[in-house]
Amino acid sequence: MAVAQDEAFSAAQRFYLSEGILPAPESAHAIAAVIRAAETAKREKKETVILFNLSGHGYFDVAAYAKENLPPT
Repeated sequence: MAVAQDEAFSAAQRFYLSEGILPAPESAHAIAAVIRAAETAKREKKETVILFNLSGHGYFDVAAYAKENLPPT
């Protein structure tokens, strides 16, 4: 599933704020796809199991997050 970079970084921020883990940018794309799937399931009132892989943290990618002003301080 294609995910725009701004959507991925927004999903990463949301994940960071709720879980306290800064995801790697690759994982942020997966998280954005999961959020889409969850919102669709909620809208359609379908019980859905969603599984994704958090492949790494983003602490080596802090410069990329800083360019996007994420996560908030």
